[in-house]
Amino acid sequence: MGAIAILIGTIVGAGIFALPAAAARAGFPITLVWFLLLTVVVWTIHLMYGEVVLRAGAGHRLPGYAAQYLGRSAARLAGVSAVAGGIGALLVYVALADVFLAELFPGVFSSGQWGIAAWGALTLAVAFGIRTVARVELVMTAFLLAAMAIIITALAPRISGENLLVLGSFSESIVPYGVLLFSLWGINAIPEMRALVGANATKLRRTISVGTLIPAALYLLFVAAVIGAFGSAAIGNLPSLLASLGPQLFYAIAMFGALAVATSFLVLGAYFVDTLRYDFHFSYPLALLMLASPLLFFVAGVRDVAAIMGIVGMILGVVDGVLIVLVWRAARTSMGFAPAYVVRLPVAASYAMMALFIGAAAAEVASFLV
Repeated sequence: MGAIAILIGTIVGAGIFALPAAAARAGFPITLVWFLLLTVVVWTIHLMYGEVVLRAGAGHRLPGYAAQYLGRSAARLAGVSAVAGGIGALLVYVALADVFLAELFPGVFSSGQWGIAAWGALTLAVAFGIRTVARVELVMTAFLLAAMAIIITALAPRISGENLLVLGSFSESIVPYGVLLFSLWGINAIPEMRALVGANATKLRRTISVGTLIPAALYLLFVAAVIGAFGSAAIGNLPSLLASLGPQLFYAIAMFGALAVATSFLVLGAYFVDTLRYDFHFSYPLALLMLASPLLFFVAGVRDVAAIMGIVGMILGVVDGVLIVLVWRAARTSMGFAPAYVVRLPVAASYAMMALFIGAAAAEVASFLV
């Protein structure tokens, strides 16, 4: 149960509140296709990575496995992806904190000021070594799952089948890809899961499967409920829409959203600083200074959470996704320990996955340029 909770806690976060906006732009039918496709793809990627961790041990992260099986150039690419993805994810949390705190305390600060204040407080917490512990993360995840269940139940009577059949424009059909990939990705948890379950390969496979599919099912129900109830209005400010559920529930959701953002920022902020220190050999002060990167983007007006998640998701797919497939292929052909579970995937299917990551990234870049 603990290993499953680790993966669910890594995948599920406050970013779930950005999913309906992306789904509303593309339309629910297109989003459903992306959901089903990416759930299978990410599930397979997680299992591939689990096999690599079983073969090579849990003492590395993706840059280390890339160095071991693909060489230093691949390791550098994985490291750059980790830094870029970290900055993007921290920017998502700053932007969400701005939204939730503005809803909780209207009139105290203007839009944008809450984000700056939240960044300052959370960055100081990271600098002083304040990190959430696993039990706190587990409790926060349980509350988030409960909050999603309450929202889905409250919205169920308002769902209109017509809203679920509306199609967005063709040019918007790529929008859910990066956002969903960002939301479903949980490879960082898998080495820790391996350490927790030990050498029990069957248990690791089962926990990876359950830990991946539960968030996917939750996301699908949540998006269907929000789109079914609000339709294209979900493109706007979701917390404001949820105010229609009643003030008490709304404030509880907003409060929890703010706490979830804080927890996520502390965990990722500490991981980001450690990555810069140990993989890029930054000094501790310089690594902390790099935490200003998301603030600079936020102050510059980069605050569209769905768009940021889409870009980060695109990077995860085209870099991390492709590297994991290549590392998995290389690990299987190398001499060494053969784990009790292996991912039985035809060579053509692995090429198809890499083609999906690269092709979808190209389409998303093209959509930004148009």
